[in-house]
Amino acid sequence: YNEASTFTYLMQSNNVKGGNVYQSTAYDKLVEQALQAKSGDARQKIYYQQEALLAVDMPIIPIYQYVYVRMVSPTVGNFALQSAEGKYYVKDMMMLAK
Repeated sequence: YNEASTFTYLMQSNNVKGGNVYQSTAYDKLVEQALQAKSGDARQKIYYQQEALLAVDMPIIPIYQYVYVRMVSPTVGNFALQSAEGKYYVKDMMMLAK
């Protein structure tokens, strides 16, 4: 899902899935604050705070991240550069006139 909470829940103290043993009341409070946030901007700021706390406590070590390189001709229009799932549909694209 293109929503950070999909992954932030994984580090909550009460999460029993995934073998997590991270215990932080500060982090748990931030997760709850994000759930109560009234706007996307407010929620995003809380997610940054969660990320900063995880960076300090370092309960996990992310060792790999998928990276994809795409070469797209400038004559292709409507190519979704920000596709969260990396899915591209030709039906959404078009060739631009020169």
